[in-house]
Amino acid sequence: MDTGSLGTLDKSEPIALIVALAARVAALEAKLNIAPKTPDNSSLPPSTGQKANRP
Repeated sequence: MDTGSLGTLDKSEPIALIVALAARVAALEAKLNIAPKTPDNSSLPPSTGQKANRP
């Protein structure tokens, strides 16, 4: 699909296309076994990380 044909879509088609592409990206990421984002491997703030187990 090229950018010229995007203008000919009716209102619901772009939404369906985005949903389908998001599902495809999720499936490909799962296939690659990409680790979940943590403060150690991304730009997430430390407050979103897991707490250490302390007695």
